[in-house]
Amino acid sequence: MKDYFKTLIETFKTLEYYKKDFDLIADLLTKKIHDRKGRIILISSGPMINMIQYMVNSFDYLFKIDNKKFLIIEPGKKYINFYEKNWKKIENDKSIGAFDAKEFLVNKNDLVLAFSVTGKTNYINNFLKQAHQCNAKTIMIKSSSFIDNINFVDIKINIELAKKSIEGLYIGNHTTILKMVFEYIIFKMFENLGQIFEEKILTTKIWTKKMMINSLEVLRSFNPNMSDKELENLIVKAENELSIAIVMSKLNVNIDKAKIILQKNKYNFKNIL
Repeated sequence: MKDYFKTLIETFKTLEYYKKDFDLIADLLTKKIHDRKGRIILISSGPMINMIQYMVNSFDYLFKIDNKKFLIIEPGKKYINFYEKNWKKIENDKSIGAFDAKEFLVNKNDLVLAFSVTGKTNYINNFLKQAHQCNAKTIMIKSSSFIDNINFVDIKINIELAKKSIEGLYIGNHTTILKMVFEYIIFKMFENLGQIFEEKILTTKIWTKKMMINSLEVLRSFNPNMSDKELENLIVKAENELSIAIVMSKLNVNIDKAKIILQKNKYNFKNIL
């Protein structure tokens, strides 16, 4: 396993080359969030789809966004009750992907963002192809150098891994690369939305001790002269909402006025501060 970290490090160095492409994708996602029509459809398989699901689930308490805007698709998952142990084999079916794109009513207002190691997963490719035919915006990000004839995506990015550390295995560093790319795009999107401001998430809903500790650090950066006890009291007054506490303290307003300001500006701290 001596090459595992080496291959990751070498590939990370190449990611900067794609930064403008990732920023463009983040901009497209930002526009789709502002657009009342359409969804952001995220599709992948294997460990990557679990990472995507986990991150999107975190939006409920980290950001102010409607999770219903996102549709997450794991190839074959909807058929688990019919095929039980064999539902994962559907990812290699040549027709189910297109069928599901129709059943999910993918249309011109949607944006489909797919992550694939090889670009050879039949379900993903046929889903994208059908979505493209329905005039949806289609994007694929890969993490291998396989040559393909994919011509049904509007944006295709192939991040060639420096070298596979384990021949015949397409998890591990491939998945790590895709996860890093997805995180960058999502964090950039929330930066565009103004919910990440000055490298800090400002919209956390505080309901665990860990979130309280992290939120106190963020709030302290805006109120360096306040004691821990004063900061904690401020968060309690703000109904355990970091965004409200920040607006109350920085703009010297009560909770009702803070809520109005946040809602009016859609929690965009680039405008609020």
